[in-house]
Amino acid sequence: TDRLYAEGRQLKERLRLAAEEAQRKADDDPELTFRPEVSVATREIAARVSVARGGTDLWTAQHEEARRRELAHAHLAMLYAQEAQREETFAPRLSRATVRLAHNARRAASAPRERRPAAGGRSSARDY
Repeated sequence: TDRLYAEGRQLKERLRLAAEEAQRKADDDPELTFRPEVSVATREIAARVSVARGGTDLWTAQHEEARRRELAHAHLAMLYAQEAQREETFAPRLSRATVRLAHNARRAASAPRERRPAAGGRSSARDY
């Protein structure tokens, strides 16, 4: 996210410089006669929006909001993991025979037909 923030800032600077250059060219061109004026009311609205955002530009405000959300998400994930760890207390003890049976059952589906355990659940010594 920091890389994206830095790229956004660079893009914003390039756009500002391009706008300034376009304005200089427009000021020098006698064919361009339209000169719009921003009303006082519009300036006041823009100033209120800027103050509401804490006086920061849009790029900074979005970066700060994304960072805040990222930290909140990480904090919630940690809390959920701690809660799950407290609740997950079941730890069965498995005998060697059960472990061997589970191993053979997992292996049976993917093993070649000649290496699969017999129908009774017993397998040859070479399977171990």
